[in-house]
Order: sequence, then C-alpha cells, then structure tokens
Amino acid sequence: MAKKPKIALITDLDVKEGIGKYGQYLYEFLKDKFPTDYLYLDFSNKALVRNPGNEREVIARTDSLLAESKPFFWMRIKKKIPDYDLYHIVSQNLSFLLTDKPFIITVHDLAPLFIPTSIIQKWGRMYLYSGIRKAQKILSDSHSTKNDLVKTFNIPADKIKVVHLGVNLDIFKPQDKNACRTKLGLPLNKKIILNVAIEKWRKNVPNLVKAFALVNQKMPDAILVRIGYKTPEIAQLISQLKIGDKVSYFSNLPKEEDLAVFYNAADLFVFPSYYEGFGLPPLEAMACGTPTLVANRTSLPEIVEDKELLFNPDNPQEIAEKILKLLSDQKLYQKASNKVLKQSQKFPWKKTVEETYQVYQEFLK
Repeated sequence: MAKKPKIALITDLDVKEGIGKYGQYLYEFLKDKFPTDYLYLDFSNKALVRNPGNEREVIARTDSLLAESKPFFWMRIKKKIPDYDLYHIVSQNLSFLLTDKPFIITVHDLAPLFIPTSIIQKWGRMYLYSGIRKAQKILSDSHSTKNDLVKTFNIPADKIKVVHLGVNLDIFKPQDKNACRTKLGLPLNKKIILNVAIEKWRKNVPNLVKAFALVNQKMPDAILVRIGYKTPEIAQLISQLKIGDKVSYFSNLPKEEDLAVFYNAADLFVFPSYYEGFGLPPLEAMACGTPTLVANRTSLPEIVEDKELLFNPDNPQEIAEKILKLLSDQKLYQKASNKVLKQSQKFPWKKTVEETYQVYQEFLK
C-alpha cells in the first residue's frame, strides 16, 4: 500500500481570527484524508505550534529579540518547520517563506496594495507577497481577488482557482428574533440595523453612520448596533450627528455562536466596505435569514447576487434610502429575507474544503 503524502497547513494567525479559522476548518476535514498538520507561526510566544485548536502542541521556539518584526520572526522559525510532501500556506502574508518547497497558497485579498494605509505598508506587503507567483497553485476567495492577482502580478488565470469561503450552517441559521434580543438585552420594539467590522478606512464606517443618521430622521425608532471597537474619529462623528443615544457598541468580538445571536436579533445587516477579498459577515447574516445590504464593490456582489441589495458606498443618501425601503415594506422585506437565506446555502464550508481537497489530489497525482 502506497504511503499517503504528508501535508502541512501554515498560518500566521490564531484560530480565533478569520484566516486562522479558515485553516482550522481545512485541517478538521483533511486530517482524515491525509496525514495533516496545521502549523501556526505564533509571533506573541515566539513559537511554532502544531494544530493550534484543541490539540495545541508547541514543537519549537526561538529566542525573543528586542523590537523584532513578524517577518523576521517568520524567517527565523522557518528553519524549525518539519519536512512535508506539500505545504499549503493559508495566508498570503507568508508567500515568501517556502519558495524552495512545493506549495499551494490561498490569497484572500490584496487590500494593502490597493488601499494601503501608507506607502511603507505597500512596499512591505509587496515583499511579503513576492512568493505568490512561485506557488504551484493559487487559490483565491473570489473572482474579484483572482482578477486582482492577474492584473497585479501578471499571473496566468489558469494557475488560479476560485474557491469561495463558506459559512457554518450549523451555527449561522435562523433563530427567534425576540428570544435573541432578550438574550442580548436589546429592545424588542426597535428597528435594529447591525454592522460587524473593525474601523479601518476600507470598512467605511463613517458613511454607515452618516446613512444611519439620515434613516433616524424618518425612522426615529431605529437603532444602530456595531460590533467592533469605536475609534475617537467615529465617536466624534456620532456626537456631531447627535445620534449617540441611538448607536450601541459591543467591543469584544464574540464567538461564532454569539455572533449568530446578533445576526438573528437584527432587522437588517449593512456592510458598506470598499474592499473585501470575500466578506464573511454578510454571508453569516444571510445564513441567519437577515436581509443584507452591501456595497457594490469588489467581491461583495458575488456573495449576494442581487442588484437590489447593492448600494454605492460613497453615497450615504443612497444607503439610507435602501435601508428605509426595506424596513418600510414588509412584503419586500420578507422577500429579501427568503432570498438571502436561499443564497447563503450555496456557500457551505463543506464545499470549500472539498474543492480544496480536489486541488490537493490533482497536485499529488
């Protein structure tokens, strides 16, 4: 009997974060198909960790250095990575790490190249992404990201396979709205607009807040619930617009089970991001049957596949009109709820991991 090839999934992010969670889902599926390890380059503890979920095992450490950067730590810990037949780098940040080995890479997005916070960040990411071309196969979360890869790095389109991310349909599913609101201490008699995002520029939270202020003028019983940390800039904007009593923040990002309760408690989910490689929060909301409005940019139209649920993220007035239209028409609202729930069923995690498994099989023939 032929010996099964050994595979390593490699990440720079913990399983609590999006990319780390993606790697964990792959690992849980693949470990029964191939001898598979999930390796986490743990910068905080200067360690190489095998299977960072429940089976967490530190297999190597490096000495701590004063003011060490992540890329420098990655290069030092690289020497401790065991040999495998195939490496799947699940974060584009690590593309430069194993260019002398057979590897596949998942590219989630190229946001720092298109909307960098500084020219230094852009240069730094160009170095981190320098190994993408050298991968034997590239997986991308969306057709939008695939197009960015082709244009930015002149990579042949047939070298890139789109494998959409998925949603855990056992967790993100419809629940009783009032029961969810009671659990969270949210009012039963208000229209709740929900947004889940960090307050980076590309998430476009200012225009969401401005749109909500317009909504509130015509719908005083509406409230905005934000999951994410509030920056001083957003706090000032909320104060200027005099909507402080209508905006609630939950700063500690909850577990998936808690997020599902928030999605089900909401009447509407709004996501005005300028740039996404995929966009899990809208998909999670959709899987809960919560009508979802998103920006008409990058990958987001791929997820909702409905022009009526798209808006121009530069136009708070248009965002507000879309919100008011849905929340004021019960028939239209129910139609949107049914649509997004049905659409979300196209993106189960099982499909993501099975399509990834097929790439491994082709590579290892």
